[in-house]
Amino acid sequence: MSNADHRPLLTLFRITCGSLSPDELSLSVDAPWHRFLEQIAFHRLVIHLDEVLSQWRENGHSEVPRALQEAVRRLRRRAAFGHLAALATVEDADRALAPEDIPFVVLKGPALALELYGQQVQRTYEDVDLLVRRPDRGRAISALTEAFYVPVGNRVLQRLIAVGHFHQVLVPQQRLRLPIELHWSLVDRANLYRIEDLEVFDRLRNVAPDRKIAVPGLALEDEFIYLAIHIAKHGIFNGFGLRRGMPAEWFCGPATGNSLGWFLDLQVFLDKSEDGLDWLTVRRRCERWNVLDEVLETLSVLELLSGGSLAVRARARLEGAPISRGCPRPEPAATPPAGSAWGRRLLLKSQQMNSTFSVRPVRLLLFWRTLLPSPRKLRRYYRWRTGLGGWLPWLYLRHPFHMFAKLLRS
Repeated sequence: MSNADHRPLLTLFRITCGSLSPDELSLSVDAPWHRFLEQIAFHRLVIHLDEVLSQWRENGHSEVPRALQEAVRRLRRRAAFGHLAALATVEDADRALAPEDIPFVVLKGPALALELYGQQVQRTYEDVDLLVRRPDRGRAISALTEAFYVPVGNRVLQRLIAVGHFHQVLVPQQRLRLPIELHWSLVDRANLYRIEDLEVFDRLRNVAPDRKIAVPGLALEDEFIYLAIHIAKHGIFNGFGLRRGMPAEWFCGPATGNSLGWFLDLQVFLDKSEDGLDWLTVRRRCERWNVLDEVLETLSVLELLSGGSLAVRARARLEGAPISRGCPRPEPAATPPAGSAWGRRLLLKSQQMNSTFSVRPVRLLLFWRTLLPSPRKLRRYYRWRTGLGGWLPWLYLRHPFHMFAKLLRS
């Protein structure tokens, strides 16, 4: 699919970001709107298209196909149903985990829908992500199992997931519920991050104080960092696109691993919380967690996609804060396969999640970048871990063993 095919999608995204007016999105009866609807469904922007079409009708436009309007309405009703199911799932988790004194965090999903968009059907999702402390993983799974959420796989598979992965999928046995993706770490360990998962539980906040049951969410600074690194972790070729000067439409392609819905969440979060964030704390935490490169990369892509100033200001505030260990420089990124049709199909397939392990094959194929990072990344990782840089050949010799030990740490 060429970059030109993504221009209406990018226009819709910029309308929802407030950078353009609805009149600048051109849809006609002769347009390939079926393909367009598939794109916005993939990027979780269907509900926002409904808002744009409503403004169109108010302005007297009538060229939007009736079938398109009906399709969007059906998806909107489905999103409303999914949101209610997600809230019921959170309530189940609270009833199961609270008696066991197991704190949990709602990551993204209904927490973002309630906090960012107000209207409960503005954001769509397929499951509910919950974070518990690693020592509570076993007790949390047992409590949720008693609440009729069954872990995926047999006992051997569950044990492998517990040792080498960072979340477990539990399928509901009741109607009107969503699967739970139970995390015991914010991200996987196949990276050079140093995120302290336990410390985030000391800074939790209720993102929906008007509801009977609390919806615990991350602190504002933690939430911002998590949203940014979640995008960077999935958009594994974003660094390549930025360094090659790719146009904004290129980042909308499904093979890049990006979802514009995630970028819209970050944009709305910045719009609502920019002045409430302690940017010096954000900067220091990014440095301590070794994720500053990834956060700045995500903000650069958001700046390109939105065409607005929020990402520019956020990046300037991060880069302008006092730097304790040197400003990160651009890091060489993985290069996607050649532009042949076969290469594009292979890349798209490699970006699709495995239903059992929730692992994308492309992450496994590019694991060599974690085992053999650049000298700058390697030195910085060990300098922050031990306070010493070390002799570079010795670091490269010990690093693969350290990473495999990190991955297998239960």
